[in-house]
Amino acid sequence: MLPIDRAGRLSPLGFLLLAITSVGWGLNFPIMKHLLTEWPPLSSRGLCDGAAALALFALARRQKLSLPRAVRLRLLIVSMLSIGGGLGCLPIAIVGLAVEQA
Repeated sequence: MLPIDRAGRLSPLGFLLLAITSVGWGLNFPIMKHLLTEWPPLSSRGLCDGAAALALFALARRQKLSLPRAVRLRLLIVSMLSIGGGLGCLPIAIVGLAVEQA
């Protein structure tokens, strides 16, 4: 969530974070395009996503993360389809898309 001041405007920190995110995403595509010429697409995403999952588990280690039993299966299915499907299909799309088309 971006920091908003009392008048409802974005703070300078919010604009800075937006700029950093935009530049990061903009630089990420050509780097991934080059990287995927060396690595198989799904293997590279599996390695990156696995490292990110371990980092998130390490950060959330002390947090209480219990869920009601009734929603656990639905949450698992939805998260696997949205995150896993999206991150799994992204490198395949990057391989087939020229940098100029993005």
